[in-house]
Amino acid sequence: MVKIRKGSSSRIVVTNARYVFDQDYDTVVIEGGRVTYLGSEDNMNIDLGSEDTIIDAEGLFIAPGLIDSHIHIWSTALSRKVIDLRDTYSIEDLKRKIMNAEPVGGVILGRGWDQDRFPDKKMPTRHDLDDIASDKPVVLVRVCGHIAVVNSKAMEYFGLYGNRELDKYIIKDQDGKPTGVIVEDAVGYVMKKINEKIDMGDIYLLEDFLIDLASKGVTSVGMMNASKKEIELAEKLYRARKKYVRLHAYLSKDELKRIGELDKSIVDGFLVIEGVKLFSDGSFGGRTAYLYEDYNDDPGNRGLKLLDRDELANVISIARRHRLQVAVHAIGDAALDHVLETADQSGFRGVENLRIEHASLLSDKSIELLKKVKPGVSIQPRFTVSDFWIESRLGRKRSNRAYMFKTLMNLDLCVSCSSDSPVEPYDPNETLKAALFRGPGGPNISESLSIGEALKIYTQGGGCILRRPKLLGCIDRGCVGDFILFDYRYSHSIDVKLTHIAGSGIFIRDQNSIEVQPR
Repeated sequence: MVKIRKGSSSRIVVTNARYVFDQDYDTVVIEGGRVTYLGSEDNMNIDLGSEDTIIDAEGLFIAPGLIDSHIHIWSTALSRKVIDLRDTYSIEDLKRKIMNAEPVGGVILGRGWDQDRFPDKKMPTRHDLDDIASDKPVVLVRVCGHIAVVNSKAMEYFGLYGNRELDKYIIKDQDGKPTGVIVEDAVGYVMKKINEKIDMGDIYLLEDFLIDLASKGVTSVGMMNASKKEIELAEKLYRARKKYVRLHAYLSKDELKRIGELDKSIVDGFLVIEGVKLFSDGSFGGRTAYLYEDYNDDPGNRGLKLLDRDELANVISIARRHRLQVAVHAIGDAALDHVLETADQSGFRGVENLRIEHASLLSDKSIELLKKVKPGVSIQPRFTVSDFWIESRLGRKRSNRAYMFKTLMNLDLCVSCSSDSPVEPYDPNETLKAALFRGPGGPNISESLSIGEALKIYTQGGGCILRRPKLLGCIDRGCVGDFILFDYRYSHSIDVKLTHIAGSGIFIRDQNSIEVQPR
């Protein structure tokens, strides 16, 4: 058990620890929120006084706080209120789970289903949902977040019938009538409307989630697709109460026009506007990721190209003016190469300017472009578990080029680790296990990582992709003093005993144990 002797000064001394990246280091000193010493206790040359806080790690490992570089903060906090459909194995099972559900924002809302788990692998339709809920709008989002099924009431409620702007994102049957399945921009439109109706004043819902995230060892995140309302809620929490996880916000495309209204460093290092998030394609699960060749199980379909060169070039121009980083979702090989080529032609290179979200399928051309453009790359190891059907989608040859984590690291890129929650669980142990072992029956096991490599991209890689490599994700002189103390439970998971958030004066052991150290 970690022993803490509290003091009144800002100096914290961690002793009897094992630094995960160097066995010779056992002591860390933090003053004013920054690391001032890393080495052995014998060489410390510091006179400890009663005013110092002393933490005896009792042989536990110490590492920088983990950085989840791609997570959807409000969606994850809200997911605790919606119906969890992950363990759903048929359309009838899906219907049973929503039969007596309470509406959220006036809508019966669920997330997590995957038609590939159903016996016939067929998508549910609005008619399936109408059978058990015809009087209330129902929106059930697929696990990937790029597809949803809605009932007839929801089609009417959200104005989807005859909607010319969204028509190509509304799937039709052979008679040209909407099936209730919607994809990409139509899903985003519906979710935006739902969020507008939800009371985002529930500051405690957000606070509880951030405490839980920190108790699992996460101290910084890339806050993706952040709306102005989300940023305002986080600001309200951090100014009125405590500062927990450091939030680096990436605005949704619709919010970019507001950039002049937003202070880019809103709450002294704990809430900052880092960049903007774009989508260049969809997902493998929905067969909307943009590929060079047809889907193996859907001939004639290569997915959707959602971002043209002019739009990306325009966002790049705005980003340059405001020193923002552009984060682009690119799962398919054709989408990835399209983004990299456009960035290269615009001279928009390096992690300071560009980061790629996912890079799930690489072509030979992708590898050459990545070496030239040198963007940051945020990977999600847990996708290898959820996408258990990847070979049927892409075929054996292409599936062996999916989720090439080791290859990306060997390209000397800034590679970071993330959950993409609520798409995947935000528990770092789920991510670590997937990085080491990949999904059951997953292709190309040679692309798996060691525990050391996985922790490196979860810490140093995160600091790099958030453009603060000498401040975050590190324990060295001058680094922010965010750290975790943990033990290994197995060869692939960590048991976090304590998380320290520097600058907030908080030690978090679990959701029910938060100690505030005077600053």
